[in-house]
Amino acid sequence: MIESRLRNTFLCSLICSLSFLCSQPLEIWDNDGIVNTAAMLWPDGLDTRLVRADHGDIIGHYRLVQAIGGAREYHTYDLLRSDSGFTDAQFSAVWQDVFSFCAAGAGP
Repeated sequence: MIESRLRNTFLCSLICSLSFLCSQPLEIWDNDGIVNTAAMLWPDGLDTRLVRADHGDIIGHYRLVQAIGGAREYHTYDLLRSDSGFTDAQFSAVWQDVFSFCAAGAGP
């Protein structure tokens, strides 16, 4: 119980700190449509990269892409329709960061 309260206090103060770095202030209730932003900040805090996107955007569902063949009409679609403005360039940048992080930890 005490650890939970300490973590919540830490996350609240971290969100306040990060708000100064963001174009819009972060609020304790902010989320990506699925996961609360505060949970995304634990345990790395300031080392966490925040991106203006919803949960579907990050996994590639931020625009309609016609399917080629098969039974589906679309290959991808804007899953949560958050109108975040997420782009192909942002998608590539996020996943390049993820792959770079993973490769750095893979060792020789």
